Amino acid sequence: MKQGVVVSDLHMFARRSNAHELMGRIEGVISKSNMLVLNGDTFDFRWTTLPSISHTIKEAVDWIDSLTHRFSGCEVRVVCGNHDCREEYLLALEELANKNSSVTWHEHFMHMENLLFLHGDCDSRHTKVDKIVHWSEPYQTSKKVGHALALVYDQVNRTGLTTLAQKLASPPKRASKRVFGYMNEVAPDVLDKVRHVYFGHSHVPFTFFEYNGLYFHNTGCAVSSAEFNPIHFRYAG
Repeated sequence: MKQGVVVSDLHMFARRSNAHELMGRIEGVISKSNMLVLNGDTFDFRWTTLPSISHTIKEAVDWIDSLTHRFSGCEVRVVCGNHDCREEYLLALEELANKNSSVTWHEHFMHMENLLFLHGDCDSRHTKVDKIVHWSEPYQTSKKVGHALALVYDQVNRTGLTTLAQKLASPPKRASKRVFGYMNEVAPDVLDKVRHVYFGHSHVPFTFFEYNGLYFHNTGCAVSSAEFNPIHFRYAG
């Protein structure tokens, strides 16, 4: 059996992200893995601290590419989230995947053996597909947030209030139920084949929560006072 690791919600390039502080830990688990799944919101284009969104997209793709060269035994699977679903980024990912066989990407979810990976932004408000698409639209087209607003948002995150709100809004049962409902609508045949479901988005980490005969796992996030929770998995390959 091969070993993989899944992470999500690094929110790289955003002021509120502490991914840079965790990079040693992240690279440590990558070095011991055959596969890395970046399970959405790896990058935060709307809240980037770099000069522009286009600059951020270039840096994001270069970072993914560099991982495959530094950790040559590890393939990278990219699943998009609401903060990194911009069309320009998807095009850049496709270009990277065409020239780097160690990289593949998935816009909505990835099914592999008895494992399912999706970002989980269906947990925010809705489980209906058309409403999820509507929910993601501002992130696909929005401009870069200004410095002052980003600074305020970062300070609010540091108080722990957003983490508390997320824990109240998305406890394991509610989050798992919404993710199950979404997948049951868009790909019920996939649910019949999986045993483990990995997602992020809610920033509330947990493992092995059982719902409707499936085990749900949440990878937390790399933001301020929240908990980062890389999760290992095994697959036949």
